Amino acid sequence: AEIVSDATRKIIKKGEFKKPLISSACPAIVRLIQVRFPNLIDNILKLESPMEVAAKLVKNEVINKGSAQPHEIGVFFITPCAAKATSVKAPYEKEHSNVDGVISMKDIYIRMLNALDRPEKNEAIDIAGYEGIRWACPGGESAPLETDKFLVVDGIHNVITILEEIENDRLEDIYFVEALACTGGCLGGPLTIENPYVARKRLKKHVNEAKEKSMPKPAQEEYNSDLVWTSDIKYKPVMKLDEDIIIAMKKLETLERINKQLPGLDCGACGAPSCRSLAEDIVRGIANETDCIFKLREKVRDLAVQMAELEAKMPPVLDREKGKR
Repeated sequence: AEIVSDATRKIIKKGEFKKPLISSACPAIVRLIQVRFPNLIDNILKLESPMEVAAKLVKNEVINKGSAQPHEIGVFFITPCAAKATSVKAPYEKEHSNVDGVISMKDIYIRMLNALDRPEKNEAIDIAGYEGIRWACPGGESAPLETDKFLVVDGIHNVITILEEIENDRLEDIYFVEALACTGGCLGGPLTIENPYVARKRLKKHVNEAKEKSMPKPAQEEYNSDLVWTSDIKYKPVMKLDEDIIIAMKKLETLERINKQLPGLDCGACGAPSCRSLAEDIVRGIANETDCIFKLREKVRDLAVQMAELEAKMPPVLDREKGKR
């Protein structure tokens, strides 16, 4: 993280970038820009994430010691973030990730805790400075950039609002935007084990301890290859409803109308992540309104009422044997 911060500082000092730069550390934000904000692709900071840098560093260290061949080394990231799993399997910045796999923090924490030996005496093996540790919390990436012209936003809905502001050229006086999909940053990731507020308190303690130790800042030269992406990301119009703009607008109107009729609970029972996503699937013709359990109940209830009304309107049945009612 400190190596990436050092590289970002140098880019901002040179001033040769499209303002504002948008952090690429959160893969969910990069994917969001690809899908919904293609005009901002050039604003993305095209530097590898700390996860990728760390994986490359540790692989180089093992190879240089002669401990193993490249194909014998596996690097796995214990992650608080599901988006990191996607970025490892399908990286957007290069052909192959330096990370071989990811493991959910929630799944492995208790098992690791039980398996760890309890040493009789402590040994100081940490080399991380406070600037790197601070990355886990919102503002941690922006703080060491030696400029106050930065903006920090967390929570995907808040990020969308800020990206719209950037698209409308309303944040030209900002140099850097640290955008995090999860509320609370990585500490609030969906695969974490600890309450994010408790985690933030503990993180502050570790940051203060690291400040007291005054660990030397690593230079970018310690990383044996360029941090810049080797591939360019492109617009992925997965939200395009139709190639014909007029038809697409009509479908969008239908989508909005259907979405207003849905309960808005985003319960996921229909298989879509949100009610709006279900409305989009309905417009695309790959889902039905009755896939929503609440709409299905309404339809069954309406059908029952119609059946009752129909039964009331039917003429009385004659007793065929007696010819009577």
